Amino acid sequence: MKITILNGSPELSRFDRYLEDLKLKLERKGHEVAQLDLRTMPLRHCVGCWGCWVKTPGQCVSRDASVEMDRAVINADFVLWAAPLRMGFPAERLKMALDKHLPLIQRGAAESLHQACRQAHIQPGDADLFELTDSTTIYAALTLEATGLAARGESCRMAEAGEFAREGRMPISTLGGMKGRGNPLGAGGAYQLAEAVLQLRGEAGVGQVKGARRALVQSLGGPAGTAVTHVLERA
Repeated sequence: MKITILNGSPELSRFDRYLEDLKLKLERKGHEVAQLDLRTMPLRHCVGCWGCWVKTPGQCVSRDASVEMDRAVINADFVLWAAPLRMGFPAERLKMALDKHLPLIQRGAAESLHQACRQAHIQPGDADLFELTDSTTIYAALTLEATGLAARGESCRMAEAGEFAREGRMPISTLGGMKGRGNPLGAGGAYQLAEAVLQLRGEAGVGQVKGARRALVQSLGGPAGTAVTHVLERA
């Protein structure tokens, strides 16, 4: 297992020795362990500009050490955020690092999709197509990875391999998506539902997914602060 440890201790202390012992024990058990000491990394505070979503997708616009840190998180099977607690709260450096994970997080999309699938008694992979929100490219990548339809850090490679194409394992944005046919803004969710219905009726023309019987449709509002998912099935 690949394990990443983010050490948020603000100063060299017994806490570092504890993490060093833990790292050695994990490595003896065959795990591959990488540790980043956040106090030595040039990190800047997140200012909530959302530039990591709309200006430089997947990377903080400040171009600091968060790029290296986020790559270590993406490539790990398990991440340990470690820091001594002060008055019940983690150290400032660890809080800063957690905020800088913003380019990697899309929890609302995952919760919404899985709740809809549970109510429909299906697994996400049971769908024949997925109409997702791709108003920015990073939206699509993060959604696929957050929902488990792609492994963390693998969505781009899978897209290049054709796994999300019309004839692929999980076709997405089958009629072009917001990047192809345009972004109707507030009407985006209705547009997606209409496209999914065309697919299930077999009326999608050149974009038709062969044999489509079940569709996932997810609409995200703002920076994924709102997530609504529907499961549509042909009778």
